[in-house]
Amino acid sequence: MQIYWSLTLSLAVTGAALAPAGAAPRTHSGKDARPLVSRMVRLNARDDKPAAPVAIAVVPGRVTAAGRQEVLVTATPGVRARQLILSVRAGDGLVVASRHADHTARGEAKVPVTRAVELAASGPGQRRVTVTATLVFANGARQTGIAAYLLNPQAPRVRPSSAGSRRVDTPDGRQILELPSGNP
Repeated sequence: MQIYWSLTLSLAVTGAALAPAGAAPRTHSGKDARPLVSRMVRLNARDDKPAAPVAIAVVPGRVTAAGRQEVLVTATPGVRARQLILSVRAGDGLVVASRHADHTARGEAKVPVTRAVELAASGPGQRRVTVTATLVFANGARQTGIAAYLLNPQAPRVRPSSAGSRRVDTPDGRQILELPSGNP
C-alpha cells in the first residue's frame, strides 16, 4: 500500500510539474452561437440586511459568438457621490472577455450608469458573475454594493443518505441535509 501511494503521489507531482503554466482559458463551449445566459439567480439578496445606497442590475444581451455573450450591467446610485466605480468579475467556468471590466463615472443620484461587458465560457462550472459598485464621496468615504449572480442554475441534486435523511445540493452551491421529523 505504501509503494502504491508513493507511486501515485509522484505521478501526480510529475504531472503537475509538466503541465503548462498560465495556459490560456478556452473561450467557447460549443460550435453554435447559443446564449451563455438563459436564466440568472441573484445570490444573497436579502431585504433585511443594510446595504449601500446603490442598485445593481445585470441583464443578458446579444450573443456575440459561440460561447460569448454580452451582458448589460447597470448601477444606479441612490445618493449623489463624487465617483461611481463599477467592477465586473467572473469565475467558475466564465471569464470577462471585455478589455475593460472596470468603469468609473460620476455618481449622480438616481442616474443609472450602464456598461456592456462581454462574457466568455472558459470551461465547466456553475458560471458566476460578481458586480461591485463603489460610491466614493467628497470626504473620501466609500460604500460598496455587491451583487452576485449564478448563471443557468440547474435543479437541486438529491442524494439519498442514511436513516431516511437526504442531502440536497442547491443551485447556489450549498449542501443541505434534510432530516425526517417523525410521524405526522
